[in-house]
Amino acid sequence: MTTHQEIVDALTAIIEREESNGCPMAHPMLVEPAIRRWKSYARRSKNAKHVDWEHRVHDLEKGLLALFPGHNYDAACVRHLAESFAERLRECLL
Repeated sequence: MTTHQEIVDALTAIIEREESNGCPMAHPMLVEPAIRRWKSYARRSKNAKHVDWEHRVHDLEKGLLALFPGHNYDAACVRHLAESFAERLRECLL
């Protein structure tokens, strides 16, 4: 079983990697909301007709974008972060 701190560390490592690669959206404040969003997916999507991997990634992406209302953001960067987070979260939590 993966501890919460291990999950935080894994996502923080992604943030650090993306920051070093020049991603303008990579920020440590995304870690906890991403974990909460991932864990609450089943509850929020119980009536969804097509629950698949892409839907989960898109849901995580929407959650990350919701953190930046009214701000300019790099959609491709947020999508990449959501995909990277989703891969690690799937490994840690499923």
